[in-house]
Amino acid sequence: MTNEERILALLERQEKTLENHGKMLEEHGKMLEEQGKMLADHSKMLERLQVDVSGIKVRLDVEVEKKFQLLAEGHQTLLDTLAPKSRVENLEDEMAFLRSIIKTMNEDISTLKKAQ
Repeated sequence: MTNEERILALLERQEKTLENHGKMLEEHGKMLEEQGKMLADHSKMLERLQVDVSGIKVRLDVEVEKKFQLLAEGHQTLLDTLAPKSRVENLEDEMAFLRSIIKTMNEDISTLKKAQ
């Protein structure tokens, strides 16, 4: 084989290699295009999700705030209507005293009934 034939053979191989590289580049280009579309779709979905999450946050803030306010109002109402501890203790002491008086009176009544 002469040098010219060798050079021609090398050139043919390089030409085939370049064709293969061209095909591979086209495939990569298509893949990149598809990935770009997917990325754009994901970006749109992410934007929608961010809007949804923001709306949910605002709604939760408002609703939770209202519920806490109602809970605080209910708690305050309970505190306002609740008798003070000192008053309850005084009433308990009075009840114990009245029970002892009633017991004594019952005993006296029983004694008087027996005496009749």
